[in-house]
Amino acid sequence: MALEVPQGYTVDDLDWARLQTGTPHVELDPWGNLIVTPASNPHGFAINTLRDLLVPALVAAGVYARVFVDGPMWRVPGGTGYTNQPDLLVLATGTEPAGPDGLSFSPAPLLVVEVASPSTRANDRGRKRGDYLLGGARAYWMVDLPGLARVDEPALTAVVRREGAGEEEFGPLTGVVDLADPFPVRVDLAALVFTGRWA
Repeated sequence: MALEVPQGYTVDDLDWARLQTGTPHVELDPWGNLIVTPASNPHGFAINTLRDLLVPALVAAGVYARVFVDGPMWRVPGGTGYTNQPDLLVLATGTEPAGPDGLSFSPAPLLVVEVASPSTRANDRGRKRGDYLLGGARAYWMVDLPGLARVDEPALTAVVRREGAGEEEFGPLTGVVDLADPFPVRVDLAALVFTGRWA
C-alpha cells in the first residue's frame, strides 16, 4: 500500500490560513509550507502610519496609484518561488495580474515596503529584496524600528532601480527623510514609533 504524502498548502489556502491564525500576514514557501508572521502593535502602527504618509504624497505628485497594506500576494517569476505578502505595496492604477500563476504584476510595483520584525529582518534584506527587485519594483524600502530590530533609532534603507544603471542603495537613513524615487515623499521616521496602547 502506497503512503499518501500531503502536497502542502497552495495560494488557495491562504485566506483559510489567515482566518485560522488570526493574522492578515501569511506567506507561502516553494514547498507548500505556511509562513505566519503575527503583527505586533508597533509593526502594525508603523505600516499604517506609512500608508497615511504615502497616499497624500502620491496625490501631490500626480501619481495614480493605490497603497495596499498586507497584500496582495506576489510570487516573482524566476525568483525564489516564495509567495510574498509585502507589508506595503504601491501599485499604479490599472495594474493587472501577470505571470504564469497570476501572482505577479504588470506593470511592476512602484514601491514595496517591509517593516522588519525580529523573525523577518534577514529575509527582508535577503530573499525578499532579491525577489522584489528582480520582479521590477522601482523602489524597495526596509524599515527598522527600536524594539523590532537592533537599532537605537528608526532607520530606513531604500533601494532604487535605475533604468539601465542597476540598483542604488541609500541608508540606513534616520530622522526626517526626503526621498525622490519612485515619487517625492517626506518620511518622519520618529512618527513610525508606536508608544502607549491602542485606544
